Amino acid sequence: MNFKVGEKIAVTDEYVQTCNARGFRILLNPNVLYTVKKICRDCSLELEEIDGQYHFSHFKTAPYNTEEFWTGIGQNTSRDASIVKAIQYKFSEPDYLKELEQYVDSTYSQHYASKGVQTAELIFADAQRGLHYTLSNIVKYADRFGKKDGKNRQDLLKIAHYTIHALHCLDKLEDNNG
Repeated sequence: MNFKVGEKIAVTDEYVQTCNARGFRILLNPNVLYTVKKICRDCSLELEEIDGQYHFSHFKTAPYNTEEFWTGIGQNTSRDASIVKAIQYKFSEPDYLKELEQYVDSTYSQHYASKGVQTAELIFADAQRGLHYTLSNIVKYADRFGKKDGKNRQDLLKIAHYTIHALHCLDKLEDNNG
């Protein structure tokens, strides 16, 4: 790939598929366009929007940089980069997601993870049972919010964590029929 400094680029589908297949955390948002800040000699790129260096193979030319894109949307359209822009969050979602990630990470060092197998893993072995378990816990923590230890932030984080578990169980059910 021959990218240029200042060029808008997008994450490739292959990057996302490889991360998912290998169980790696996806560090680059496939819904965001990135701007090339610097091209390094080791085939990596530095980006304006995120720290670090990333291999060029993770990216493709952003759609609006191509003739096909502009042909497809009409002849009187100027190449205005503001058409495609990063999400402008209104409710600090990235901050809350980071807090949730830190909370989830902390659960892996707590007592129920110290033996190498979490009890939840045994429950989730049967996806249907896991889904019922997680939904029950979401209701439990939502019901007790404001009653035990006041408006306890931990209860909301637990609800979000159990929601992630519920999504995991749902995906297992849909992929394997339970």
